[in-house]
Amino acid sequence: MTCQWCTGSGFVQRSLLHVPGPDPFGGEGESAVRAGQCKHCRGSGVYDSELDPTLEHWRREAAEEGPQEDTTGAAGAD
Repeated sequence: MTCQWCTGSGFVQRSLLHVPGPDPFGGEGESAVRAGQCKHCRGSGVYDSELDPTLEHWRREAAEEGPQEDTTGAAGAD
């Protein structure tokens, strides 16, 4: 499936703005536009949810492992 964020190119536009000084709203800003690797498909152009680092894979992995056993011995110590 083609990545919907980069439309299959593998790259997305990154816009940056630099304002000198301590007040970001007080002066003239200098902008720069650069191409960056798509973080959702990791530059491949093909979306795969297993490769998407923006998803919380640890939740699914914890659910697949099941409940954790109590190894401290505190359960049933009454």
